[in-house]
Amino acid sequence: MLDDIKDSIKAKLYDFAYTPFMSSYIISWVLLNHKYLLVYFGDSTLEKKLMHLSVYHIEFLYPLYIALIYVFIYPAFALGFYYATLFYNKWSKWVKQKIENETPIPQEEARKIRADITRLSDEKDDTLIKLGKKEEEYKEKLKNAIQPLESKTASLSDRSTKAEQELQQLLKETESLNSQLSQANKMLDIKIEQCDELQQKVEELTSQLSAVGVVNATVQVGSVQVDSSVATNNEPDTDFMKVVRYFYDSYNITDEESLLNKLNSEKGVAKLVARDIINKLISDNVLSKDNINRILITPEGTSQLIKTIDGRNNE
Repeated sequence: MLDDIKDSIKAKLYDFAYTPFMSSYIISWVLLNHKYLLVYFGDSTLEKKLMHLSVYHIEFLYPLYIALIYVFIYPAFALGFYYATLFYNKWSKWVKQKIENETPIPQEEARKIRADITRLSDEKDDTLIKLGKKEEEYKEKLKNAIQPLESKTASLSDRSTKAEQELQQLLKETESLNSQLSQANKMLDIKIEQCDELQQKVEELTSQLSAVGVVNATVQVGSVQVDSSVATNNEPDTDFMKVVRYFYDSYNITDEESLLNKLNSEKGVAKLVARDIINKLISDNVLSKDNINRILITPEGTSQLIKTIDGRNNE
């Protein structure tokens, strides 16, 4: 903080001391009041100093006048002197040039200069002729070099036109295919609706056949009903019965992902279907899942699995 203050004071004093007005005022004040300074800094006693100082009168106005003259009037005179100096320098150069231009040269030097001028003129003509020939050669070379490029450019332009036409044709075909795809999607939606209606009719027919005794029995595991007529000993099991048989025949406690992989590889049941069946069995309290995601058979589920599989095996 103190260093900053000192630097600021030094900078102000420097600016104060080195301005033209202040420097001229201080110098003129010292010159006009030098006797006062000699007395003040002399070796005399204090009484003698006071006596001498009372005689001198310190000048303040004259140094101020001198400083104002130096700042405002002297630059005008200096500018006039500078202008006069430049004017005389320019005038002296003009006089020198004029004298040198009017001074005749010797006859021998004049003939030499004329010979040099003639030689330079001939060299200039020869150079111009050579340049003309070189220009013609370069024009011919440039023309020969441009012709293949022009033919390639024309070929590329034709290809570009053909490509653009093919692109337009492809765009039209794409639009046609998009419209056909849209129509196909609409037809697919209609077919899906028809399939849904047919499925509903099949379900209605199945319920009607079940009501008249065509379907033999149902197998219940938990609250899930499975038609046993579609999974007899003479026909392949459904996905549900495959999962149930796995738990009955070869189940080991394992995590859900490993169980899904085994059902897929050993029983041929899709993972999504197996996951859905396992979730249903968990919701019916046939299976359970512990905190490390392992699938377990509940005691109630064990008895239900035994009844279900043993009952089907006795049929």
